[in-house]
Amino acid sequence: MARHSKRNTALAFFTSYERSLLSQYGRQKQRLSNDSFRELDTCQLCLMKSRDPVACPTDGHIFCRECVVENLISQLTEIKRMNKEIEVKQQEEAEKEAEDEEKSRQSEIRRFEMLQSGIGGSAKRKLDEQDSNSRKRRSTETYEPKLSAFWIPSLTPSIEKQSSEAPKLNPVCPSSEPEHTHNLSLKSLLSVSFEEQGKARVCPSCIKPFGSAMDAYLTVPCGHVICKNCYDKVMKPQHSGEKLCCFVCSEDLTAPSNHKAKSKTKHRGVLFLAKEGTGYSGGGKAVVEKIGVAFQG
Repeated sequence: MARHSKRNTALAFFTSYERSLLSQYGRQKQRLSNDSFRELDTCQLCLMKSRDPVACPTDGHIFCRECVVENLISQLTEIKRMNKEIEVKQQEEAEKEAEDEEKSRQSEIRRFEMLQSGIGGSAKRKLDEQDSNSRKRRSTETYEPKLSAFWIPSLTPSIEKQSSEAPKLNPVCPSSEPEHTHNLSLKSLLSVSFEEQGKARVCPSCIKPFGSAMDAYLTVPCGHVICKNCYDKVMKPQHSGEKLCCFVCSEDLTAPSNHKAKSKTKHRGVLFLAKEGTGYSGGGKAVVEKIGVAFQG
């Protein structure tokens, strides 16, 4: 195998040692085993078996109640700190704007008094130069941070007047993807009630333990968990107009068709629980890639 090297004394082929080094460079892929994934009932924060489990109402992420409450409290603390910084910054900008307006008003008063007293135009020109310099300084101070990265299209400031209101910050789900975050609050958490048999948590219908490769649904609002196969065979309505009832407690899970009834009652239905899984059930997330530096010889 021919190679390229900066040294003229190098061989025209790879030695066995150099060929062994090639395996550590380039793009490498590896399929993760079942041991690399969390179980269905595992907390997304502490990575342990969930205690007093709760679920996210958007994507079905499962957490320990204590873990998610602590996380949301820390997010709220950080949001309060950021809001306070934004308020201080807005107050400083308002004070600076008021000071600039007062300076411009004082300069207009002095100019009027000079005209009334008949003072020469040299002093008036000096005041005009001072006013123009102060306006230029204020304009550069105002627009310099906005135009610091003007060559990047996504950071180019718009011509329209930007809103001075502070953005509304809300706590987000800690397990949501950075590109698709969703809000989470203590009131929106859904209680989860697993059927336990010994130390294992099983499906109440087929008594199979929940694993990393098993799909499951959460009944809302009663909070029972049933696997996908049993849901399709036992719970899923087979005809239009048929009610959806929980397999464990027989509670009616059918969502009300009236909009007024929806606003008065809690959300009802089933929620698909998020999992990791392997193979086809992993959704393409069972393979990891590593890219190394090209071999230079």
